[in-house]
Amino acid sequence: MQFNKYSSYNTIGNSTKSSQRLLNNRLATLMVQHNILKGNQFAGVPGSSTFEPIRIINEIIEDAREKNKEIWILFQDLSKAYDRVNIHMLDKALKRLKIPQSFCNIIRNLFTNRKNRIFTAVGLTDEYDVLIGIDQGEVISPLLWCIYYDPLLCEIESRKLGYCLNHHYRQNLYNDQQTELEQQIVDSAFMDDTTWIAENQNNMESILSIADDFYLLNNIKVNKEKSKLLAKRSGKEKTIQKLQLSFGRETIDITPATYRESIRILGVWINLAGHRKYVLQQACMEVLSMCNIIKRKPITDKQLLYLYNMVIIPRIEYRTQLTILSKRDCDSIIAPFRQLYKNKIRLSSTAPNAILENNFIYKFRDLYEVQLQSKITNFVIQINDQNLLGKITDIRLK
Repeated sequence: MQFNKYSSYNTIGNSTKSSQRLLNNRLATLMVQHNILKGNQFAGVPGSSTFEPIRIINEIIEDAREKNKEIWILFQDLSKAYDRVNIHMLDKALKRLKIPQSFCNIIRNLFTNRKNRIFTAVGLTDEYDVLIGIDQGEVISPLLWCIYYDPLLCEIESRKLGYCLNHHYRQNLYNDQQTELEQQIVDSAFMDDTTWIAENQNNMESILSIADDFYLLNNIKVNKEKSKLLAKRSGKEKTIQKLQLSFGRETIDITPATYRESIRILGVWINLAGHRKYVLQQACMEVLSMCNIIKRKPITDKQLLYLYNMVIIPRIEYRTQLTILSKRDCDSIIAPFRQLYKNKIRLSSTAPNAILENNFIYKFRDLYEVQLQSKITNFVIQINDQNLLGKITDIRLK
């Protein structure tokens, strides 16, 4: 049995879990109130989500496409991030933020002098000492990872190596004075999913060199060969062929995605051309897959309705959050499930869909209405954001 394929999950008592939750809530609240973590990390603290990093990357891609600028976006794959956290370096990261020594001692004691056992098919293994790492699944682990990773994000952001969004405009039509808005974006992280952004290959390699030094110092393993690259040059020849990319002390062979090829980031598929064909295919496959699973299951109409309203619709809504769907698109995506539902309730396939969507009968949610509400709500949130996403949106709308 190869134990390096497994991650550790610690089972601890309720009292310890309660104390960890208390520590996490207190520390996370302070992080948000005083904006302590300066890196573009969008996880680990209250109010954080994938909403910001997905839209930041999308806005950058749209800006580069509209202005025909060169852009390099590398999606990095970390291996077992929590298991490789060095407790000594974590202690230094906590002290960097001026966190009280008593709190640092509590965190250090939580993750030192530990023993683990592994559940196997033939029983428990013998105990072994846990020398490094924080426990995946613990309440406080995501926040500790963000603190641990923040020095790298801050250092790279200070080098000004990223993509520059800028806009010049005249605030007063009777005055020739130009007002300039500018914002540098070099990275975007959600836990261990890190995206590096640059305007050319040299800047990207400089970013990767700094990152590699940090990984080597902190014993973080990166699957460099699994990195995904979106890159295009300015001008007519947008697609970049296979190339060698300097990644710190190593050079890797990497083939950038083509101009219209989609890459998955935080569960959403995105491409440089802004084409939506692949996203529509994914949405259709989501519905077809669910239909194939449940079509022979002896379940009631209420159970089917729950699966549709609470599972299928939210998943499609999330995956298509960057894609505008027409009424025809929505009807095409949902058609297989609607047909299955009518069949299950012994309703003719030619029966009006209004019967299902009537609030006094089944309350079958209309995908087109759902996505319109979602897109409007998301846009309002985006333009009112007070942080990086709001600044980028302001520049893009000028």
